[in-house]
Amino acid sequence: MSVLPPAEDILSTTLEAEGPEWQSGWITSLTQGSLTILAATVSIWFLETGDAWDVTYDRALNLIMIAGLVLTILMTQTDWRQKQNIIELFLRGSVVWLLVQLGLLLFTLQPIQTVQRELTETLIWFPTVLVWTLLATGSLRSLQPVLYATLIGLMVVMVLGGSYWTYHLGWNNSLVANLLQLLISSLTAFLMLRFSLQRLERLKFAQGERQALAALAYRDLLTELPNRLALERELSDMTRPGATPFSLLVIDVDSFKVINDTLGHAAGDQVLRGVAQALMRGEQRGARAFRISGDEFVVLAPGFGTEHAEALARSFQRDLTEHPDQDVGVRVGLSVGISRFPDDGQTPQALLRHADSAMYSVKRSGRGRVKAYREDQDLQTERFQQLARVLGQSRQPGEEGFYLKYQPIFNLLTGKIAKVEALLRWQHAEMGLIVPQEFIRVAEQTGQLPHLGLWALERACREALAWPITLSVNVSATQLCQPDFAVDVASILSRTGFPSERLELELTETAQLYENDRVQVNLSELCSQGVSLSIDDFGAGYSNLARLRSMQLTGIKLDRSLIQDLPAEDEFSHLVSEAVLDLSYLYSLDLTAEAWKPKSMWTPCAPWALSWGKGLPSAAPCRLKPSPTSCEQMPQPNPETYVRATLELTQHPSRCQPLSGP
Repeated sequence: MSVLPPAEDILSTTLEAEGPEWQSGWITSLTQGSLTILAATVSIWFLETGDAWDVTYDRALNLIMIAGLVLTILMTQTDWRQKQNIIELFLRGSVVWLLVQLGLLLFTLQPIQTVQRELTETLIWFPTVLVWTLLATGSLRSLQPVLYATLIGLMVVMVLGGSYWTYHLGWNNSLVANLLQLLISSLTAFLMLRFSLQRLERLKFAQGERQALAALAYRDLLTELPNRLALERELSDMTRPGATPFSLLVIDVDSFKVINDTLGHAAGDQVLRGVAQALMRGEQRGARAFRISGDEFVVLAPGFGTEHAEALARSFQRDLTEHPDQDVGVRVGLSVGISRFPDDGQTPQALLRHADSAMYSVKRSGRGRVKAYREDQDLQTERFQQLARVLGQSRQPGEEGFYLKYQPIFNLLTGKIAKVEALLRWQHAEMGLIVPQEFIRVAEQTGQLPHLGLWALERACREALAWPITLSVNVSATQLCQPDFAVDVASILSRTGFPSERLELELTETAQLYENDRVQVNLSELCSQGVSLSIDDFGAGYSNLARLRSMQLTGIKLDRSLIQDLPAEDEFSHLVSEAVLDLSYLYSLDLTAEAWKPKSMWTPCAPWALSWGKGLPSAAPCRLKPSPTSCEQMPQPNPETYVRATLELTQHPSRCQPLSGP
């Protein structure tokens, strides 16, 4: 459906719609022109020759013309609409007046000298009257019938009158020449007018189109509220130095995605229109509402303090609660964050960011409330939003400061590196070093983790390609829920040439890992590719032993919380550790245990014959170049500083053999 008005409505723009300045100029021009014609008519009155034509016809015709001009001048002081109608009537009457004068000249058989003199006057005034008719009507749609009628009337009068005059007085070359000159000049004026009017209409159409597009650029079509561009323009004016204080409210519709997904987008649109109507009712108090995104609105409240702004926000909430949309049939809740100029920010960006932080703080704490911005409370939210923006804008994580470190894992029986674990790190140019616990959480909540995880996997495969050891990479349940994750892994292995049998994916325990059907499909496809799978931090997450039996795993990493009390001879820790060790032996799984105190952990773990270990701090994660000898640059293990170790019980001699690996 077109949002522009019909073309004929744009083209037929009346003088009333042009504005007071244009109307004033038009009246001035019309008055000056009328006075000029009046002066010329009076002069003709005094300069008449006194022949029969002047005495019988011309004086009466001139009196009619003078009366009409005086009336026109007087009408310029009356109401605009009535004035325009009378002026149009007068100008159309002028056309009739000229045609009557021409007809009288020819049908009353005036002498050739009189005819030539009067035709000369008509030759001047006829095109003038056409132009004045254009000025009076202001559009081709209303003028075109008048122009055609005038031209046809002129031709009829000239042909019939000329024929009548020639029939009675005989052929006269001068008369024919004068009539042809009048016809040609009128036809030329008509064609020029039509061309000018068509050009004018195209310009009007282009102007109307620009106006319509300008209106669309600053207005939301669904809610008819001003949009983000209008808000930015308004805020730039309101935040100038010395401007009046005001409050800014960022309003988000609670559970709007649920409404869209369950009731349909039509219901969602209806909800947004209802919210917009509630916000527009705040204009009675001087507030102005804007829609800046899908379900997010902004209200500017000039002169409102924080308490008054909170009261305004609650009135919006009550309005929607007390008047639910009958068509949609749901009660709509609003989460509102408030910032105040200049206390909470002196730029539009700062005010919006702070109000947005307060609003998201409401979202995290249960929704449906109103909260004013407080710097001490909302710094964490702003930090989250800042990281989310950077992650969302990142196309190539390597260009944003992401890189990989590698943690060596040693075969404790041989002292050699058995495999390495790729660890993702982020050194941002402006924010500095950002810990994984922080940016991984943000990436997961904002949907950026799948992209970031695939980048880390491909980078690790390229850098570790020349190393003759196993590469271990962490994978989250969010990544495993992606429909094409296994296909993406296969594509990365194909592009990098990394052998699938040397790749181990560490899976984080969550409910999704065991209960999501898409995850199970991906895991089966990964196993069919030859990729090894292990459980990370087993026992701290959503441990499902029944489903663990059906998964094709090659290793388990026991969470440190289950064995950290082993030095204290904690019976529960010993029982759990031995049970998991038995489980790993029965299913031929490599078991890695995490410990906090290396020396204290060594004594209780010694009877279990440590086979593999990952050492810290003597074997801390490090950055390496992708070359065959670079893995030799890794720090070597210190037997007294093991933090993670793959364990085997010595109660069964067969379990004391070295696990697979170099």
